[in-house]
Amino acid sequence: EKLDEAGLGGAAAASDPISLVQSIDGPFVQKTGGKGANAAAAAGQTAACEFIGNLGRASSVANTALLADMQQFGGVNTEGCSELEGPTGTAYILQFEDNDNAIVLVGGANQDWPGLASLLGGNEGSGLRAAIGRSSAVMLQREVPDHVNVAVAQCAAALGKDVFMDVGGTDSPLDPALLPYLGVVAPNESELTFITGVETKGPDGKPELQRVRAAVAALKDSCRAAGNPSVEVLVTFGGEGSLHFSAGWDGAGEAAADGALPLECRMGSFVLGTADGRPVDTTGAGDCFRGSYVAARYADGKGVAESLRWAAAAASLACEVEGAMVSMPDRASICERLQGPMVGAPPASPGAPAPQAEMPAGLQPASAWGIGEVSPDASLVQRVEGKSRKTWRFSDLSRERVQVAVSSAGRPVHADIQLWLGPDWTPYTLRAYSEDGKRRPVQTLVGTRCKAAMVEVRNLGESEFPFAAAANYAKDPMASLPIELPASTPGERVDGGALRSFALDPAAGQVEVVLLTDGRQLNARVELLVGPNNPKQSYEVFTNNGELNSLCVAFDTPDAGATVRVVNHAPVEFPCYIHVRERRA
Repeated sequence: EKLDEAGLGGAAAASDPISLVQSIDGPFVQKTGGKGANAAAAAGQTAACEFIGNLGRASSVANTALLADMQQFGGVNTEGCSELEGPTGTAYILQFEDNDNAIVLVGGANQDWPGLASLLGGNEGSGLRAAIGRSSAVMLQREVPDHVNVAVAQCAAALGKDVFMDVGGTDSPLDPALLPYLGVVAPNESELTFITGVETKGPDGKPELQRVRAAVAALKDSCRAAGNPSVEVLVTFGGEGSLHFSAGWDGAGEAAADGALPLECRMGSFVLGTADGRPVDTTGAGDCFRGSYVAARYADGKGVAESLRWAAAAASLACEVEGAMVSMPDRASICERLQGPMVGAPPASPGAPAPQAEMPAGLQPASAWGIGEVSPDASLVQRVEGKSRKTWRFSDLSRERVQVAVSSAGRPVHADIQLWLGPDWTPYTLRAYSEDGKRRPVQTLVGTRCKAAMVEVRNLGESEFPFAAAANYAKDPMASLPIELPASTPGERVDGGALRSFALDPAAGQVEVVLLTDGRQLNARVELLVGPNNPKQSYEVFTNNGELNSLCVAFDTPDAGATVRVVNHAPVEFPCYIHVRERRA
């Protein structure tokens, strides 16, 4: 309709947008930007950010400006970018009289990538895999070929990294191969229709809440059918705000006074500081919102509601400046905007995720337990199919501790971890379970007794429940943690046949546990409960010497109200000692 109003051909022109932009004389003003680059610059204002993409040599002058702006306006690390033949991808932005816009994309060099196998396992993808290993979360968009996003999502899921999917860049459905690996899908209301086929707007052209919910339900059903029942959906509505649907949302329950259902979190928008209260330029505002949200939630550790509010503040500032990259606000400006008024922001429903509680002063940051810390370049990560096993060998007699991590794409994990010293001696066996290997990965340290050793990880699950595992020699401070933690925390004796429970601080994001003995056998189970008698994760250990091979594990605790419980399965004459330390996320 807007193309028709502007005399550019209406629906006929919209059906062939590349020919349309190539036929327009302009005037065009060239500025740096791009969906991924804008989001990276926005994220870089909140947390350290790395951008990976392809640039075309034919656009060398524009490339120099782009990289300089990404450094200036976000401090973004661009060392992972490659330069190829041809032009850099370009977005033609048609700005209308009401300052709204339409965008036409010409892919350029960003459409030229190695194949899936090379990205996942070849030398061409080694830099990409290493970058994923260093990250807190990975953000994808669809201005690259689908197989690139699939490769990145698979690698990220294997390393236990959250994958955030910005579905902008094309109006086609999501690649089904992506669905098992996505943590958050983030469309606007129109993009939600593109990827689900469910209309989100009413006869008046405005989004309707019940239609949006139906589309979200369809998207969640597709992800669930692909083996991903825990996907979150974040829908944005421009100046009308945003609506987040948590992993457990099913559209059921009683609506609150504001109309929100349980596990929905609604956020409005901030009042603009322009003279007329209208946006100067909305280009890049959605990218700014999503990049700011990802950085706030996964790098800063904010809760959903707090991250939405942070992103809304950032996006409102971006609307007040002409241009995309140059409009990304700095952290100080976002903090100042947070003090301003909002519109369309009803109170959160009782079931909606709440902002994270303030961390107690004594709670330290989380330790480096994840699979990405075990193998930063992913070279030691192995996929373990159901009913199969993988092994790692260790021969350095000067080192006595191996770090093991197991994660999945959100599916359950049932694993046996065994220490082999020689061909027929297994002095240490650990059986691990997690209801969701993405939210609560298996994380442990295994003592080798300074001997040549082999660590075996066996998948006890069915064939449809594969997981990723990695093992490597632990480095300080992790290598010394089984000694440091008992020395620095008060322990509690648990006699044989006894049980102890420890209620956790709601602000804790990680809990480290050490179980040990005075040299006698250790035969115990330690588990994480959420709610009464509802185990989400457990470890069962047996070793002939609980001093040489203490149990040292970490629980990630994304849910408030958790409890750690230990049960000593040994006879009464074999007590063990438990030490617990809570950390923030």
